[in-house]
Amino acid sequence: MAAASGGARIAAAVAVLCALCVPGLVLVAVLVDLDTADRMASLAGAATGLVGLALSVLALRRADPAAVRASGDGAISVGGSVGNSAVAANSRVRGRSAAPAAGAAAVGPVVAEGGRAFAAGGDVTGSALGEGSEVDGR
Repeated sequence: MAAASGGARIAAAVAVLCALCVPGLVLVAVLVDLDTADRMASLAGAATGLVGLALSVLALRRADPAAVRASGDGAISVGGSVGNSAVAANSRVRGRSAAPAAGAAAVGPVVAEGGRAFAAGGDVTGSALGEGSEVDGR
């Protein structure tokens, strides 16, 4: 069986704490008084809210850095290699060129912003990228 990830362990610990808080607050309300249980529940709620906020910020900071995003009219963003592709208007590839060699995965985000922007996270081989461009792959 695989070991649990850090996030799964944190989620399990939070679930156990929540499961223990409810009966604990009921016992305080029954054995001590309702006013004390009310104060304890308010503090527990505030602490839970702060922990939730901290975990949300942490999750947003750990967003996938290898995200592929294109924005703008005609923008193209590719997370890997691009081969034998005609991308712009009136561009074309003739024949077949060799396939790109296997390379390392893209590091960081692959982002194309602006009109007709192009971004690739890997090799670009045998591709006609500009408007009216042509590649002869023979």
